[in-house]
Amino acid sequence: MSTIPPDALFAVKTAWRCLVDAQYRLDEHGLECPSLNEVQSETAAIAAVWQGRRPPDEPEALPAYFIEGMKEWRRRNGRSY
Repeated sequence: MSTIPPDALFAVKTAWRCLVDAQYRLDEHGLECPSLNEVQSETAAIAAVWQGRRPPDEPEALPAYFIEGMKEWRRRNGRSY
């Protein structure tokens, strides 16, 4: 992807803040809008990717040694998988 113009990133971040504000205002009245939640999440993901980060909903990969350590601990302690 080519370089994102700073004003475009600013606009996406501003839109994200407005969407979060709308979520809070709905929440104050005991309301929820799944569509608004989804749009806010996607907007946050766009901003993250444009800034060179991974999207918030993409889990961070665990190192192989960590996974092996968890398996070994479970085996030693008689835990099932």
